[in-house]
Amino acid sequence: MSSIDPHKPLRQNIRMLGDILGTVISSLEGKPTLDKVAEIRKLSQDARTGDAGARNQLIDIIRNLDNKNLMLIAKAFNQFLNLVNIAEQQHRIRRRLSYKRRAESHPQKGSLEELLPRLLEAGIEKKRIIRHLMETNIDFVLTAHPTETQRRTMIQKYNAIAEILGNLDRDDLAVSERHWNKESLHRILLAAWQTDELRLSKPTPVEEARWGFTVVEQTLWDTVPLYLRNMDLILQESIGESLPVDFSPIRFSSWMGGDRDGNPSVTAEVTREVLLLGQWEAAELLIRDLVLIRSELSMTTCSSQLRKRVGKSREPYRTMLRSVLDSLIKDQKHIKEVLDGKRQSFKPSMLTFDSLKEALLLCYQSLIETGMEPIADGKLKDVLRRLACFGPSLLRLDIRQDAGRHTKFLTALTKLQRNKSYDTMTELERKEFLLKGIQSKQIKLPKSFPSDVEDVELLSAFNLIASQDISLLGAYVVSMARKPSDVLAVYFLQRLANVREGMRVVPLFETLDDLHSAGETIDELLKIDWYRQIITEQEVMIGYSDSTKDAGFLAASWAQYKAQEALIAVCSHHDIPLTLFHGRGGSISRGGASAHQALLAQPPGAVQGKVRVTEQGEVIRFKFGLQGVALRSLEVYMSAALEAGLLPPNKPKDSWRTMMDNLSEKSTASYRQVVRGERRFLDYFTQTTPILELQEIAIGSRPSKRKQGKGIDSLRAIPWVFGWTQVRLMLPAWLGTQVMFDDDTIKMRQLQEMFEGWTYFRNMAGMQKMVLAKTLPDITELYEHNLTEKDLHPFGIKLRKDLQKIINGWLELTGQNELLSDSPVIQRSISVRNPYTDTLNILQVEVLKRYRMSPKKKDPDLRQALLLTIVGIAAGMRNTG
Repeated sequence: MSSIDPHKPLRQNIRMLGDILGTVISSLEGKPTLDKVAEIRKLSQDARTGDAGARNQLIDIIRNLDNKNLMLIAKAFNQFLNLVNIAEQQHRIRRRLSYKRRAESHPQKGSLEELLPRLLEAGIEKKRIIRHLMETNIDFVLTAHPTETQRRTMIQKYNAIAEILGNLDRDDLAVSERHWNKESLHRILLAAWQTDELRLSKPTPVEEARWGFTVVEQTLWDTVPLYLRNMDLILQESIGESLPVDFSPIRFSSWMGGDRDGNPSVTAEVTREVLLLGQWEAAELLIRDLVLIRSELSMTTCSSQLRKRVGKSREPYRTMLRSVLDSLIKDQKHIKEVLDGKRQSFKPSMLTFDSLKEALLLCYQSLIETGMEPIADGKLKDVLRRLACFGPSLLRLDIRQDAGRHTKFLTALTKLQRNKSYDTMTELERKEFLLKGIQSKQIKLPKSFPSDVEDVELLSAFNLIASQDISLLGAYVVSMARKPSDVLAVYFLQRLANVREGMRVVPLFETLDDLHSAGETIDELLKIDWYRQIITEQEVMIGYSDSTKDAGFLAASWAQYKAQEALIAVCSHHDIPLTLFHGRGGSISRGGASAHQALLAQPPGAVQGKVRVTEQGEVIRFKFGLQGVALRSLEVYMSAALEAGLLPPNKPKDSWRTMMDNLSEKSTASYRQVVRGERRFLDYFTQTTPILELQEIAIGSRPSKRKQGKGIDSLRAIPWVFGWTQVRLMLPAWLGTQVMFDDDTIKMRQLQEMFEGWTYFRNMAGMQKMVLAKTLPDITELYEHNLTEKDLHPFGIKLRKDLQKIINGWLELTGQNELLSDSPVIQRSISVRNPYTDTLNILQVEVLKRYRMSPKKKDPDLRQALLLTIVGIAAGMRNTG
């Protein structure tokens, strides 16, 4: 008997969605358009198998399309790739449920069902497991980096499609119900085709923050307590314990509305509005929950403690909850008045957020004491866990600013005070100046300071911090931090603004040199007596994107690993807990990979229960947009954090470290020689990729550049990655890695030993193999042939030779015949997408040719076609920036 194909439902869904989309295209655009789409799709599929004739015919057909039909074909292939993504996400949910149904015999990797038995078999005591869980704090920091290309209205339609696909999986669905679900799919796709996929203008920081709140409201608000219930069940079955009712090991924070590093749109007023909106949204969700709970808790019996609070009330629980609801409703009204300009400020009606939690806990404990535990463990328990996870504002807001911005402010201040200018001070002088100010009883600013617009705004941000409850705020992240004074400067500025309960300050080490010196910097910081007395833990952020742009993937990855080792050693020496904050993104050059493997690949001791990680752009939707996928994302992180802490990875051999040091040095030199030393590089980049045209698509509030200039140093890491991804070269993920593979048999044997025995190296290899499988040199060559000056072609040929050398090297090292042969699901996902993404690439080449030759007033169909190819390729590649 042949085994059942677990992926057949995925193929059926893709086929069904494609057929419905075809019906929509035919009905709205005419059968000739659908026939053209089908012809192009068939030729693209044949071309990807190596049929040169089909490829040439495909290019000719696209070349002869008018602008209107270029746009329609781009729209069709863009929508189909988004439908493939939806089907795959729903298949992830389907596969997770399949594993859950047979968890005892075959639990899914990355789940607690699979991990807990291994921990117990390894001799980890049950008490230690629970203690570690109680110390766990995984904080997902949502950021609005410009890689999310979809409008919110389209995301809502795609989520509705996913919900219908889930309904169609039901075995008990009647024939009529199945029919109406398919009719609903047709209606949604009809509406989607008639909806503009692209924003007309860039979102504001407030709009980005609203999108973050929407993710919480639509998915995470229900997902988190459901996940914790599932965790309780697994823990009770495995070790006879469960989590406390008011505890959540999961947190969510945000940079949306707080990240002012290089984004002039984020002002103190914007941050204030976002904080108010977060509190309003939190109150709204809590009110909905408490209205339902109050309707349930009609009982008359209660504990003596609750009776003391409510008096002789016949329905004590309803009386208590009425008081809470009245406070929340009053708060909402006052917040709205502040937002509308009718009130100056807002203070919660209940004295503190803890007061709200205390009132609900009192009800919970009363139900337990009076024999109503099943009722206590219902909706009330979920609300208590939501409070523990989301706090009073749904997303605790981080503030981020560049260290250089603080330096500019302090330089202006010291010059006005006729002190030695801050920018000319030594590090020792800076520390002395800052500590003196921090510890002084009062700091007075000169009346004429600040006068510079940027300095006024910076001080306004700190004044805002001073006016806020600390429970609304997360960390103050100092980007481009290099020295202890960069951390102390923030404490000085908080003191200047009379901040009573200051934000914790987190240095972000981004460049290669800063990562190399991170341990030394934190060591110097922890030697300062004042600083050591005010902190209970040390948090450090590791930058992925800028270090990779600075030195290449291989060198940056190794520098990140060594920086963490150094930080672990330093904090251990000073006996201070360390929390590592990973600035990861979707692409591998931004640290993107399997979250499970990424956490397990960190150095021993790097994951000790507390970890923060950014979730950026389109990754937020892919991980948390659907409840089933969000449940899987949470369990993967939780399982990995628990395993990394209790079964830490092995330490590398000295010979492996030496090898990585040598490779890193050579890789950095090779990478920088191309990116900085090759005079043809920038011209090749700007001519071959749509990097200049990317600025026309409204996908984020931040400018694409940190500063004015033509070099890549002025370009943000995200468009840098996005541009190379569009042309399928993926250069930031591999350039410089070719130094690993130079026909040295002895070196190859050692690399194979590292691959077999070192989790970090195997994870790095896995990330690179995945992205190499997405490269298509023939597509890059097509861009080059059509868009790039001929004298730059030899440079492109050299890049593709280096790429092929790396591919061949990984195949030899891993003993595989083709990339990802050990990951058939991912391999198939890429192969399904390729013909459709190829078509969008060929369309984009033709559109770019016309676009760059057209007059200033571009044809709207041509511009729309360009933007559709950009977002379509992003959908096909998934991890874009």
